Amino acid sequence: MAVRRWFVVQIVLVHSATCLIAGAVPGRQNSEAISNVRIARGAAVRKQVQVGTVAGEKTVVRGDIGTRKIPATAKETELRANEYIVARWADKEVKIPPIATRSGNAWSVGFGFIGIAPDGREIRFRPVIESAGGLALQDAGKFQGRIFVGLRDNKDPAASYPLPQPVSLLVSGQADELLPRQFSMDHTNLPFTEITIASNNPPDPTEFTLIAAGTSERATINLPVVRPRLEVVPARSQIQGLGLETSTVSVRAVGLPDPKGRVVTVSADFASVDPTQVSLDAQGVGTTTVRSVSFGQDSIKAQSPPLASAAVPLYFSWPIAFLVTTVLGGVLGVALAHFQSPRRKKNFRTVLIRGMLTGIIVGALYAIGVNVLPIHPTATAGEALTFAVAAVAGFVGLKL
Repeated sequence: MAVRRWFVVQIVLVHSATCLIAGAVPGRQNSEAISNVRIARGAAVRKQVQVGTVAGEKTVVRGDIGTRKIPATAKETELRANEYIVARWADKEVKIPPIATRSGNAWSVGFGFIGIAPDGREIRFRPVIESAGGLALQDAGKFQGRIFVGLRDNKDPAASYPLPQPVSLLVSGQADELLPRQFSMDHTNLPFTEITIASNNPPDPTEFTLIAAGTSERATINLPVVRPRLEVVPARSQIQGLGLETSTVSVRAVGLPDPKGRVVTVSADFASVDPTQVSLDAQGVGTTTVRSVSFGQDSIKAQSPPLASAAVPLYFSWPIAFLVTTVLGGVLGVALAHFQSPRRKKNFRTVLIRGMLTGIIVGALYAIGVNVLPIHPTATAGEALTFAVAAVAGFVGLKL
C-alpha cells in the first residue's frame, strides 16, 4: 500500500512540473525543461533485472558515465529507466549478414546493453559494426573508408524501436582520423551511424575498436586495406653473373589513380641498379637496368609507400657461355691473323694463348661498356656478339 501511494505521489509531482514548465518556458528552454522532466521520470522508474544468466562483471552506465559495478556472482540488480547495464554475452565478435550496406562485412559485437523500456519491459540489445569494403586510396592521397554502427535487439534482430535513453559509444583504432570519435544512438535497427576513417599509410589490416562509454567493454575488428600495388617485370629472369650482363627491369603501378611522376625506389640485395629512383609515366610504367654481381639468386625490390611493394627474383648464372665464346672467338681470330701473316716467326702455341687471353679481356671490357675495337656492333647481347668481339680482338690484337 505504501509503495502504491509513493508511485502516485511521484506521478503527480512529475505531471505538475510538466504543466508548469510548459506554461512558463517557451521555445528551446521549454524542450530542454521537458527533457529534464523525462530524465527525472526515468530516474523514478526502477525494476529488478535478472543478470545471473550473463557471466562476468557488469557495469551500470548513465549516459557516458559508469555509475557502479555489478559483481559476477550477482543474480539480479535494481535498474532505473535512465540507466543501462553493459554486459558481455560473447568472447568474440560474430560475423553476420550486412544490414546497412549491400556488400561488405558485418559483425555482432560481444558486449551489449540491458535496459528498461517505457512500458516496463526489459530490453537487451547489442551494437553491430559494418564495413563498406575496407580502406582504399583516394584522390587526396589518403586511405579512406566508412564504418557503420547500429544497435540490434538480441531476441528480434529486425525489431526497430526507440530507446528510453540514448547509449553512448566511442571509437578508436590505428587510423589518423576517426569522425566522429564519440556518438550517441537512440534507436535500434536502421539508420546506422556512419563513421569516416582515414589514414596516410595504414597497416594491413587496420584495427577498428568500438567502446561502450564509461566501461572497459570493447570490440575490435580488422579492416582490409585495398592498396594500389607495384609490379616488377625483368626483361630476362636469368643473366650471366660476374657483371657480364644486364637486364632491363620494368616497374608498373597497378590501381593508382594518377601515377604520372610518382617516384619508385628500386633496389637489390647485391646487384647493381641504375637508376635506383624511377619516375613513372602517365601509364604508370618506368624502367631501370640491373647488372649482375657475383652469381646466384638476387631479389629486385620496388617500393613507393603507401603502395604495396613488390619483389621478383633474378638469377645470375656462371658465365660458361661467355668463357666458351670469348676463348673460341679469340683463338680463331688470332689463328686467322697468324695464317694470313707473311711472317710466322712466333710459336703457334704462344699465338693461341695470346688470342685466348685477348678474347677474354676484350670481351669483358665490351660487356661493361668499354669498346677498344674499331667496330661498333648494333647487337647488345648474345653469344654471337661475344664470339664476334673476341674474334676481332684476336685478329687485330689488343691495342690500348
